Amino acid sequence: MANHVRDDGLVDELSPEGINPFDPFISEEEEEMAIRAGQFRTEVIIQVQATGKDAWGEKSTAGWSTVATVWASVVPVRGAERVAADQKEGVLTHKVNMRYRSDVSPLNRITFDGGRVLDIEAVANVGNRGAELEIQCLERSIGALGVGVQLEASIDTKALDFATNETLLNSSDNPIGIGNEWSIQINTKPLSATINMFILRIQPVAGNANQIVINLKGSSANDPIRMQILRTSGAVFKDYDWNNTFTSGTKVSYVFTWDGTSLLLYVDGVLTEADTKTSDYTASMSATDRRVSVGSTMGGVSYTGTIHSVSVWDVVLTQAEVSALQNGGSPQSFDNRFDSGGYASKDNLQHYWRCGFDATDIGRDYG
Repeated sequence: MANHVRDDGLVDELSPEGINPFDPFISEEEEEMAIRAGQFRTEVIIQVQATGKDAWGEKSTAGWSTVATVWASVVPVRGAERVAADQKEGVLTHKVNMRYRSDVSPLNRITFDGGRVLDIEAVANVGNRGAELEIQCLERSIGALGVGVQLEASIDTKALDFATNETLLNSSDNPIGIGNEWSIQINTKPLSATINMFILRIQPVAGNANQIVINLKGSSANDPIRMQILRTSGAVFKDYDWNNTFTSGTKVSYVFTWDGTSLLLYVDGVLTEADTKTSDYTASMSATDRRVSVGSTMGGVSYTGTIHSVSVWDVVLTQAEVSALQNGGSPQSFDNRFDSGGYASKDNLQHYWRCGFDATDIGRDYG
């Protein structure tokens, strides 16, 4: 069996049938030969989603339409390669290879095997002269889109839109990347103020060491937002309430900062003094592994409303940075992954959940 030498001097290794299945210039007949030879054995459907969003990315009208039906190889990602991916941007579940197409990007998704859905995380050109696509994918778990579902794997892969009573909750402890100095931003629109709704909890599966709790005390007068932080021993040393910081059905931005001494809250960019300090002791926290819960019933009542984004930094944001985040507009128009204006802490962004955007953003941790 001889290799094929092209006019440009490149040499293609030939398949047993005598053709290169990744050559974009091969005929349909030759491609069918490659399929039969085993290079592309799975029929997949490439789909694209049309979305519409308001200024905060809250409203989305989504409909998936078919771009093309093609042959590809679909291979599960296992072992060390999957772990390595988990330590970077997210758990990868599959690699898909197909002939080069210009219409494949992270804005698309792939379906196969009777309806299984793969979200496209990254696309790379490989093979001879980039004639093949290698697509890194994350399989969407349809069954995980219910209320209060505990999702496995790492924090990065929770894909929920945080609509009424949906939650983000990982079921095991993971490195969070923050210790005794941090900032947390939450952009939200509460839809109820009649119950105690928990927005964010960072705490270990067992015990209470280094816990961070943020909830709306709807059953109390003045509808306070409450933050509790616990020391390494698990004892509460800061328990603050801020009254009348939100109106049901109205968007609000909260930025909490902790520098090891002072716990502060900015409401829509304005530094706001706590109204009640039930506990106010001197202590410190440490960077232990913990689980993350956004809007779940873990230790309280599930959140009712929309959470547009949650960000966690390992530094204390300055007043100028908080103002830049506020003045930058919605999470759709201001991206915390990029420094802009007075904001200069992109390299300290540990976690960034952009919620309610298109399918590639929903619930994914971009920190």
